[in-house]
Amino acid sequence: MSSSSEQIALLIELHEKHTCLYIVKHPDYHNKNKRSMATAQIVEGLKDVRPNVSGEQVQKKILGLRTSYAQERRKVFESLRSGMGEEEVRSAAD
Repeated sequence: MSSSSEQIALLIELHEKHTCLYIVKHPDYHNKNKRSMATAQIVEGLKDVRPNVSGEQVQKKILGLRTSYAQERRKVFESLRSGMGEEEVRSAAD
């Protein structure tokens, strides 16, 4: 699912509204029916910008975004621990 910045921003905005998808202590986090309904609502919200998007594609995109975020965050924390400067972190990430 190749997406533009606007589409990704919309996906993140819609995902944030459904806390049962990412807050482990949420009462509905383990309820598969509510989680699938939340994913279906996200798919409906994306239909205007991506008419053929599926729930599986949305889940894969969210997982990819979370993975990328975690990798970048880990790089920053490791650089802080190692004493690298901010400019060195940026050049090391490229």
